[in-house]
Amino acid sequence: MDAAKRYRVLSGLLLALLVASASAADDTDRWAEGRQLFTTAYAAAESGAPAPHGGDPRALQKYPLYPYLQRMRIARGLNGVGDKWTPTDDAARKFLDRHADEPVADDLRNVWLGTLARRSQWQAFVEHYAASTTDPVLGCELLQAHIALADAPDLAQMITDRWLTGERLPPECEPAFQWLRDRGQLSDALTAQRIKLLLANGQTAFARILARRLPDSVSAPLLQWADLLEHPQRGIDALLADSSLAKSAEPEALLAGWAKLARDDPPAALERFASLVEATRADAPTQSRYALALALGLAWDRRAREALRTFAAVDDADLDDYALGWQARAALWSQDWQQVQRAIEKMSPEQQSTPRWQYWAARTAERLGNDARASALYEAVIPTDNYFAANAALRLGRRAEPHPDAVPAGSGDLEAIAKQPEFVRSRELLRCGLRAAAVKEWLAGVAKLDAVARTQAIRLAARWDWHDVAVALATRENVFFDYALLYPRPYDAEIDAAAKSARVDPPLLYGMVRQESLF
Repeated sequence: MDAAKRYRVLSGLLLALLVASASAADDTDRWAEGRQLFTTAYAAAESGAPAPHGGDPRALQKYPLYPYLQRMRIARGLNGVGDKWTPTDDAARKFLDRHADEPVADDLRNVWLGTLARRSQWQAFVEHYAASTTDPVLGCELLQAHIALADAPDLAQMITDRWLTGERLPPECEPAFQWLRDRGQLSDALTAQRIKLLLANGQTAFARILARRLPDSVSAPLLQWADLLEHPQRGIDALLADSSLAKSAEPEALLAGWAKLARDDPPAALERFASLVEATRADAPTQSRYALALALGLAWDRRAREALRTFAAVDDADLDDYALGWQARAALWSQDWQQVQRAIEKMSPEQQSTPRWQYWAARTAERLGNDARASALYEAVIPTDNYFAANAALRLGRRAEPHPDAVPAGSGDLEAIAKQPEFVRSRELLRCGLRAAAVKEWLAGVAKLDAVARTQAIRLAARWDWHDVAVALATRENVFFDYALLYPRPYDAEIDAAAKSARVDPPLLYGMVRQESLF
């Protein structure tokens, strides 16, 4: 039995079963019949079966996910199309015109654009290319389309903008770059600029390939930069052995290599720090940057006292919140409470007000004998309900207690949101096992909601047992204290059995399940 006949037989059987069991069906599930038909038809379309000659059942055509079935059939029909325009192209154009602003259009648009590029159907390609397209291959093919059509007066700038990236681009971009070269507009300076972007992004292998196109005088410092990134200790030692080489090295390249050495092997960097400053005759600002890279490497390696000594050589202007955080940690590990206090006081007000640094400012005040300030800071941390809040409560001799703040329930709001087309499609996609598409529809629906409705959408996702989406949206909307929403218990029987078998507390397993996979 071929795929088309099998689809018709299965559809008929399902429809008969649905009608026969209507009295036992859930009256509130209005899409049950369409969902069953869709699941069968979608599987058939995935396997390459054509649409039935007699058309789809009316219940299927009215089902909210019917466009997804149409999209699958069109996408399958585009496989193997020849160079000429076909009826499938007409179907794709019509579908995209009808569903242009819906998530269902995105994948088909990309598939169709790919076939149009392969067939050099450039006019249609340009007409249906979406500015939101992120596929790098299609972005390169768009440049080819504009070259073929000669319809973009700023084409050279468009290609230059595409060229200047720190990423390796697909081969589909090469014709556009060659077009720029043929006109003498892809200069050595632009190539060197691209190589620097690649090196800054750690793409040393491809940077070397591009450097071969440059004169030796231009490529030499860029290749030295690549050497410093790939073999920082060997590169630094070579510079230290030849003062003229050290003085001629590009400062950005030298700092990049030094930072990598400090990160990979802090003791080796510490051993060479003074020699590097002397060999390069670094000015004060440069010395500060070298010291910062080394201090961070030492702090990450928990070499606290050495890190603090090196931080002392860093100019205050180079100490941002990130660096100050590691300086404070090094001071904490060394029990240098005065240094902890100074580091926290230099942080931005926003950083100082985080529970982490409020707590450690309180601990520091306590150790320095300022009990009143310590108590006030502990009190400020406690309502934040986190690790530092629990410790702050203990420091004040209290039991850590949560401070729940539930999102106001609005059942009417939930029903209104659930009826919006994107959310209807999202739930049906979820029920049909098309999770990635369900998430795209969900995000499209959320983007149309105001702030109040977005918080209600958190409840809607939780009601659907879509806990990872509920928690993700809650985080995005800064909802952190509705614990029933953020820490549900959907698998009590399974968790209790596993906890008993492993001889651990059930909350520990729930915590792991939430942390590792969001249920």
